[in-house]
Amino acid sequence: MFCRQCGNRLEAGSSFCASCGAKTNIPASEADPTGEKVDSLFNAPTKAFFESFQTKGFFESLFDFSFTSLVTTKLIKFLYAVSIAGLALVSLLLVIIALINSPGAGVLMLLFAPLFFLFGVCYTRVMLEIIIVVFRIAEHTAEIAQQGRTKEAPVQIKSVSQ
Repeated sequence: MFCRQCGNRLEAGSSFCASCGAKTNIPASEADPTGEKVDSLFNAPTKAFFESFQTKGFFESLFDFSFTSLVTTKLIKFLYAVSIAGLALVSLLLVIIALINSPGAGVLMLLFAPLFFLFGVCYTRVMLEIIIVVFRIAEHTAEIAQQGRTKEAPVQIKSVSQ
């Protein structure tokens, strides 16, 4: 089974996702003795397709020319950390440059640099969340399409008029 909130694989019998902390709402009785979750919603081809998004490592995903495994969802935490570090560095440099040029400008920049940093972090977070939402939509759309392909086509009854 996979977490409905973040998409990560759930451990057998877990009540909460180890990645995001979301409640799983899955009773422990659904776990079989091998530790695998029983999921009647997915058949074998759908599970294999969905697991291809989860099981590949970073470098396998990076060099996957079929693009069945997405690397952006693996990089997003790193990109967020780099963005925060870059914003902190820029804020600090703004204060230093302002202090060198004029003490009054330096004091003024001491007030505005934290606001710049907070705005930058908020903006970066929103943009990265939008990117993650787009990628999760792609993953879930692929999963829905795969489920649609595995179901039998309905039998159509044609009336014969004579």
